[in-house]
Amino acid sequence: IYATSKSCIGITATPLNKGEDLKPWHSKFGGLPYIPKGMDYPKDTQGNPLHLLAQINFADFPTVMEPFPRDGLLQFYIIEDDLYGMMNDKYKVIYIPYEGHY
Repeated sequence: IYATSKSCIGITATPLNKGEDLKPWHSKFGGLPYIPKGMDYPKDTQGNPLHLLAQINFADFPTVMEPFPRDGLLQFYIIEDDLYGMMNDKYKVIYIPYEGHY
């Protein structure tokens, strides 16, 4: 087990504080994703829109973990079916580099 172990960072979901504003580029579970201008909303092969499962902003990480970038968004999209897209083509993982978009 130790020979194949990898470094990781734990993610703890916390509710927003009263009056706190959640921006489209913040890390989150569910909700509305950040979509840069010119990028189409993610869809499955039949053209159905996918749902945001999670969005991770690498700028939120306390330290840099190789090989992950220092900034940018990693988004996980799924379709709502019995297996949430796990056994077919109804999911997408997208990386959006920072490049001053947000």
